[in-house]
Amino acid sequence: IKRNMAESKFYDQEISTYEQSVLEMRSSPQHADFIRREFLDRDFAAATERFADSEFFTEIVELITESGAHVGAHILDLGGGRGLLSYALRKKGYRVTLCEISRSPITGLGAIDGHQLELHATCANGEALPFPEYTFDLVICKQMLHHTTHPRHLLAEAHRVLKAAGATIAYKEHCLPWYGGKKRFLANHEGARYGAQENAFRTITYARAFRDSGYEKVRLWDIDTIDQLRSEYLASDAKRKLIALPLVGEVLFRLAYLKYYYWRYWCSSPGQTMNFIARKSG
Repeated sequence: IKRNMAESKFYDQEISTYEQSVLEMRSSPQHADFIRREFLDRDFAAATERFADSEFFTEIVELITESGAHVGAHILDLGGGRGLLSYALRKKGYRVTLCEISRSPITGLGAIDGHQLELHATCANGEALPFPEYTFDLVICKQMLHHTTHPRHLLAEAHRVLKAAGATIAYKEHCLPWYGGKKRFLANHEGARYGAQENAFRTITYARAFRDSGYEKVRLWDIDTIDQLRSEYLASDAKRKLIALPLVGEVLFRLAYLKYYYWRYWCSSPGQTMNFIARKSG
């Protein structure tokens, strides 16, 4: 593991309140589901293998394919914790660099010490990456932008180290509805209750952070395009008849799409997650 200390704030072996809770939950039968669901098992090798076979990883691979990155591409796993995603991607044939600010032996880089994962890992602050411009084909932030206070700062660094026409994926970021919901979200979040630094922003906050960081195209993977929604309507007898109505059918369909789009974009319930793909100009 390459250690980079410049402009970084991290700890060596200090254990946070959340990590102390993880240690306790590992021994508690009532938290067994949470530990398994979050891949926080004491058996690191078993957790990495299970993640590589999970639906989460399958979904991430779909996002990578959509981004245009091919097997062999150089990927930065930004804020990748103890390397579950990095390990799974490397098994798939990608070149991977893991960047994580924490050396914690529970949820940080310390967890991979002693395991033969053959990962290139760097301990550094995501807002001051120790990589030159145009280094990576793809940057992946897996469930980590919502741990920041200012997503734009981190995304600007991700944009800097991307090659031209490269992309950044933000996977499963917590989104708030426009009318509030943050207190409810934090109250219901298991990690926040145990001291994890959790946050959530409105969908438009994430989208603006990408655009302000220099990305040209930002796509919300979880919101269908108008063509995708049209295909769903055509697959339903009743909806197909609706959009086939002369004169008014297309108008009604477009109104339905606007309702669908703005409901998903603005009014998602607290804790709902979104996936983003943003591209750097070519």
